[in-house]
Amino acid sequence: MLKRTFSVLIGCLLLVAGARMLPALELGSAVDTPVTSNRGPGPTIKGLYLGMSIKEAEHLAKYQFNLDLRNSEEGDYYFVRQGSSLLGSSSSLRSRSVPSDLIVKTDQNRLVVEIILSGAFVKRVFQVEKGTSIEAFAQRFADEHYIKSWQQHTQGWGNLWYEYDNPNKFNLKLEDSFRILLVNRSGKSQ
Repeated sequence: MLKRTFSVLIGCLLLVAGARMLPALELGSAVDTPVTSNRGPGPTIKGLYLGMSIKEAEHLAKYQFNLDLRNSEEGDYYFVRQGSSLLGSSSSLRSRSVPSDLIVKTDQNRLVVEIILSGAFVKRVFQVEKGTSIEAFAQRFADEHYIKSWQQHTQGWGNLWYEYDNPNKFNLKLEDSFRILLVNRSGKSQ
């Protein structure tokens, strides 16, 4: 009886210890937080958020999204899907022709101030089914990220995009190609 009680007690302790360790493991989590997140201005999109360090973004890109850093230039980081055939190319022109799945821009403190997700990347990580309209995805994205209301815009030849602008905090755009742009407008990273 004492042995069984001891086993149950150890099991409970491990369960509680595991629950306390969960926040440290959330870096690779795909759980999104509302616009009111204390991480920085704007929503957290599949773990990416404004104000995160570039090291966190690189870790997330590599281990959650299977992306490799293609190149970086003065605070701009370009990530492509692992195994891209042109990733190791010696021709800089050839390597630039591979579209980036994720672009992250940082400030002088190496904190993220802009996030750009390609349409193909968005469709992959959000598991958008073929034939899903941009209108349907915009509604789904707004619901999942607590976006109060999108402004719908049309330009030129019928290019459509949705925008949520929170003045002095952030600007969020969803283009009809499913590309997402999130920009810090607060002037500070955190």
